[in-house]
Amino acid sequence: MPKILLTKFYKPQILKQKFSKPLEIFSQDFIQTQVIPLEEIQKKLKREQKFIVTSKIAAKHILPLSLSGTFYCVGKTSAQLLSNAGHSLVTTQPDAESLSQWLLKNITTKSTIIYFCSEIRQPTIAEALQESHIQLKEIITYYTFSQSIKLNQDYDAYAFFSPSGVKSFLKENKIPKKSVIFAIGKTTAQTLEKKGITQVEIPKEPDADSLFKKIEEYYGNQK
Repeated sequence: MPKILLTKFYKPQILKQKFSKPLEIFSQDFIQTQVIPLEEIQKKLKREQKFIVTSKIAAKHILPLSLSGTFYCVGKTSAQLLSNAGHSLVTTQPDAESLSQWLLKNITTKSTIIYFCSEIRQPTIAEALQESHIQLKEIITYYTFSQSIKLNQDYDAYAFFSPSGVKSFLKENKIPKKSVIFAIGKTTAQTLEKKGITQVEIPKEPDADSLFKKIEEYYGNQK
């Protein structure tokens, strides 16, 4: 039975619900996050009415804020959280590059957009909008800390959920050449590729459920 390590912790009962095939699933956090107090975030807001959210952590944390306007998201999970809270979603894209291209194509007037992000956010959106008519105002919503742990065994497959998770994992561990690598999305896969890991399985949608489905489909096709 294949042994698979998820580089993000999930409770055993959740894993039982998510996986139906006979796989040995292990999970372990390799990063920690700490959110910024909401009052500090609120102080940095003026009357902006356009907002970018690219992570579930940021989406969940800003829900109590009094925000009036439209949202541009990466990932269905973030979008669902905001939609359920009654916020107006203009677009949901699979990755930061796609969102940047959408913004440049569809926002044609001079605008200021708030980007709720981590202090180690990928530079994709900021670089894409740098020379445009869109002013990006980044507001740090949470901090990300490495929690690198030395593993005492190898696994048949490894699943990664973020670029920071990849970097933290590789500080103390190496991936066996025969192992299968899964990444939640394009940006995480690109981080793996920069580390010399080029054979990466990616789901169609950048969310955990799609990643789990991709893992099951992969091993289902191995029979």
